Amino acid sequence: MEAPLKGAVLVCIAMLLFTLNDAMVKLAGHGLPIGQVMTLRGIAAAALLVLVMRAVSVRMEWRQALAPMSLLRAVFDALASILFVHALLDLPIATVTAFLQTVPVLSSIAGARVFREGISRVQWLSLGLCMSGVIAITGLDPAGSLPAVLVVLLAVVLMVL
Repeated sequence: MEAPLKGAVLVCIAMLLFTLNDAMVKLAGHGLPIGQVMTLRGIAAAALLVLVMRAVSVRMEWRQALAPMSLLRAVFDALASILFVHALLDLPIATVTAFLQTVPVLSSIAGARVFREGISRVQWLSLGLCMSGVIAITGLDPAGSLPAVLVVLLAVVLMVL
């Protein structure tokens, strides 16, 4: 299989697994406390990660994993996961997923800011269009879903950090 095709297949598999995870969290989330949902999700993710790492013969680099910036990133990811699960319980999966699709765009802009690169008006316009598209696609009712939307937006910001 050629590299581009293999990459596309792997991305599709990853998206399938993310969607299945979201569906299971949504189903379990209404019957279990959020802490238990997060614990079960973490155990499943860790087990899958260990299996994949062994399958591709990757060793864990503990020195890098325990570096202060890595730990800070882990804290942001943990907070984002908790917020994500809360939002997932209150919003449709499609809505939460649409907001998550803004992470690469926002990460690009954050990276440009961190490295003090200029952001053109076209890039700002693109960001505005992206966010407008998310709102249009999801068909959000600001009055009814604003708290849950703010939760998912905070999760997105933490993912970008």
